[in-house]
Amino acid sequence: AEDIPKLTRTLTTVSTDYQFSTCYVQQLGNVFSYDYEYLGPSMHLVITPLTERAFLALGHALKTFHCATLIGPN
Repeated sequence: AEDIPKLTRTLTTVSTDYQFSTCYVQQLGNVFSYDYEYLGPSMHLVITPLTERAFLALGHALKTFHCATLIGPN
């Protein structure tokens, strides 16, 4: 039998203290200020290894001052 590797999940922390202040996104030791309206985590998004890889690529592009976009099947 082939051993299936165990996938690690990213840590998501959501604060519900209702204080209006700056929202920060932390990813791989990088901290980004999020200046738009934050609506909380969406239950419509299915997190797969591919979506986590895309989020990491977008965060890396943002940190290195490059552009990035996501293009879906439609």
